[in-house]
Amino acid sequence: MVAKLSRTELKRLLQESQSKGDGPSEDADPLDQKAAEGYRYLEESFDATMSRLDQRFAESLQGSEKTKTVEKGAKVRRFIWVRRVAAIGIVLIMASYFLFQSKNSASLYDRFFEPPSSHYYQATRSNAETDELTSAFIPYEKGDFATAFEAINSLQKSHTDKLDLAFYAAISKLAEGDVEAAIPMLESCLSLEYQGVDQMAPWYLGLAYLKAGKLAEAKQYLQQIPEGSRFAQSAEQLLAEL
Repeated sequence: MVAKLSRTELKRLLQESQSKGDGPSEDADPLDQKAAEGYRYLEESFDATMSRLDQRFAESLQGSEKTKTVEKGAKVRRFIWVRRVAAIGIVLIMASYFLFQSKNSASLYDRFFEPPSSHYYQATRSNAETDELTSAFIPYEKGDFATAFEAINSLQKSHTDKLDLAFYAAISKLAEGDVEAAIPMLESCLSLEYQGVDQMAPWYLGLAYLKAGKLAEAKQYLQQIPEGSRFAQSAEQLLAEL
């Protein structure tokens, strides 16, 4: 069996071989034999040589650890980068989806929304009350809904018996583009059994939620429209596209 020398034994052997001029025995470890052969060419002591070798070995280990740390850091950075790219991709996809939904909702609203004509404007009776109501609905019929809302809203205070004025005020707000204001006004008209307001309110409330981009609520009200309603066919077509 090949004998492997300790550092102390190797030092003693090298020193003896240097003084005698011979090398280690044939049964010594090959590495120890090579060390003995090369020792005579060294210009420094055994301890200094071993210390320098230990230092280099330690530096080599540190370098290896640093390399591993750098590689690990690079992997972590790559993982973080991939996560960021994935997150950005998801956000862009969601944004694109909601943008498409928003555009699609607005397009459908524009196709299906048409303000109902008012019987007040169509009235032909010639009296002070009719003239006042007719005058209030002139801007409504002409599409000037901001002016119409102010006129109709003021009439509600002086004509409390005309319950459908609240509905036309809500329609004016919706046509004007103020969906947030129109929705609660239309909701208050759902149970208003006057001049067919309770039959018209679900349709326009569904359109209001559609314009607001709230499709679930829009479907909820559109599905409440009965078959015999004049809005039934339009509601069916609209629901098919949502």
